[in-house]
Order: sequence, then structure tokens, then C-alpha cells
Amino acid sequence: MDTQPTRPRTVHHRTHRQRRRGYLSTLDDACSGLSIPLCSRNLSAEPNTPWTTSLWQAYDAIANALTQLYGTGKQTGDRSDVLQTDWILNNQVTVSLVASDKSMSVMLDSPEVTAIDQWDSYYVEKYGEDYVDD
Repeated sequence: MDTQPTRPRTVHHRTHRQRRRGYLSTLDDACSGLSIPLCSRNLSAEPNTPWTTSLWQAYDAIANALTQLYGTGKQTGDRSDVLQTDWILNNQVTVSLVASDKSMSVMLDSPEVTAIDQWDSYYVEKYGEDYVDD
């Protein structure tokens, strides 16, 4: 049985306002999310160095703490590129922990953005990556 998420209201655009390396997202002129860096960016970081080892240890500790609070999250990507774990809370806010060898951040998305993401995932799963909603 297909269960589809509730379709969100009309979306005009999503923009980001940069503030000291973090940012706020807006959707229909309302705050819809935010991103907070959890460490400095190290663009010259290489795998298996003290920097990356420390960063991934911090990622694991934060992910474990969030899992204790919210249950198992959905993980995408891997440590060779970008690893992201998402938790959808009871109030439909999405908490995302994102890291690479060079940086780590946490993002929060509003319930409306969560609904949009779920709607998009539903159609990609049902019709494939090339599906276009006119």
C-alpha cells in the first residue's frame, strides 16, 4: 500500500542568509531552518590525520547522543566523502548531522521543509530520479 506524505503548501523559493559561517534558511519569507558549524573548516585536511580522527570521533559522540535522544537516524553517504545522519523528530523538525574530513555542522529544518523533503523522497522512490513534477 502506498502512503504518500501530506503535500506542502505552495513553495516559492528557499534562500540562505550567511551569518558567520552558519546560515538561516528562508521559505516564503519565513525562517525554515538553520545550519551551525561545529568546528572550523580545514580545507587542507587529509584522511587519517589527527584533525580528521578527532573530527570523526566528535561526529560519533554527537551521533550517539542524538541517537540516545531521538532513536536511530537515517544515514546517507560515507566517510570517504560526506556522511549525513538525519533524525525526524516527533514535531517533524529534521535534525541533520553532516561531516566530511574538512568540516562538520548540524542543520535544523522546519516541519514544512521536512514535509517537502518527504514528498520529494516519495516521488523519487516511486518514479525514479528522473521524475519531473510539472
